[in-house]
Amino acid sequence: PSQQPTTASSHQPTTAPSHQPTTLNKGRIVKIISQYIPNLKDSPSTDQQHALDWLDHHVSADKFMDSPALLLECYVMTLFLKTTVGQNLDEFSSCDDYCSLNTITCSNKKVVELHLGAFLLTGTIPS
Repeated sequence: PSQQPTTASSHQPTTAPSHQPTTLNKGRIVKIISQYIPNLKDSPSTDQQHALDWLDHHVSADKFMDSPALLLECYVMTLFLKTTVGQNLDEFSSCDDYCSLNTITCSNKKVVELHLGAFLLTGTIPS
């Protein structure tokens, strides 16, 4: 090894990249979603927590800084599919994957229609 510093870049990173999400990302996700859902619960063992954990592991909050409503939509779809439809979230790697389901129609990566007749759901959806 040379004792003199070089200007050439190395081919190897100096530290191994982390494959674990950071609490900073989750904090940003919660902050963005809380703009729309002020009483958002980030507590263990809740369906909301499971949806937040999925987001934390699969999306970057920075990607949604200019379009926070899309992060909210992703959170709501994650929560809805897990709790109401019983969808296995491990089948998805990003928010865009919802648009590939037969029960969801998207336009420009936004959900525009849900086809849920086969699930025999009853009741109303609060607005």
